[in-house]
Amino acid sequence: GFGWPLVTGDAVDPRQAYGDVPEHWRAAARDAERGTSEGQRVAILPGELFGYYRWGDPMDPIGPALSDRPLLIREIVPYADRRSSQLQHVADDLVQQDRLVPGQLDRLLGLMGVGSVLVPADGRPERSGALEPARVEQALAEQGWLGRPAGSYGAERRLQPARGRGGPEVELAAIRRFDLPTDPLAAVRVHAAT
Repeated sequence: GFGWPLVTGDAVDPRQAYGDVPEHWRAAARDAERGTSEGQRVAILPGELFGYYRWGDPMDPIGPALSDRPLLIREIVPYADRRSSQLQHVADDLVQQDRLVPGQLDRLLGLMGVGSVLVPADGRPERSGALEPARVEQALAEQGWLGRPAGSYGAERRLQPARGRGGPEVELAAIRRFDLPTDPLAAVRVHAAT
């Protein structure tokens, strides 16, 4: 029973033996790092509780593994102080629940020291816990920077909102990078005690 997958060679799910991370992820992370000022962060929106993509299932979101600098993404386990992870959860919830008002996300991301945002569309929302890309597009529609990506990576695909959710079909690259128009605060700041 319990050891049979080891004997048959099926112990590792083929989707978890995906090989290499696709170049569009590597290029997006590299360009986001280069295009973001020193002392600022890159964020991935929406967050993913688990890393499930069309190209493979690494189980954890892939972005942090590709970045040499702080990269924000909401995951199942928060790796930061409770207060800072709560701010990140609030911002991510506003996107995932489509409750943003115009300009609101810019201010929240600025508080977190975010200078660039990566918006992936190559995930498997039914497994990752992320909002599907067509709905992310609707949620971010009133954020002024959405129409001006600083970079697009990977092949474009036509995507529809989940059945019963409504909304238009969209054509999106696997990942898009956006540079925020406002000058965010530095990720680490010192304030006088007074």
